Amino acid sequence: MSHEMAGIAILMFMFFSVGGVGLYASWPDLKRAIQSRH
Repeated sequence: MSHEMAGIAILMFMFFSVGGVGLYASWPDLKRAIQSRH
């Protein structure tokens, strides 16, 4: 694995972990919005 590949993998991992935490934190609001829409 080259150095830039490792950097891209680390950036992707950080992006997905931050996105997952944000999704987990806003999940109740998302669920409420989906239920109220139907």
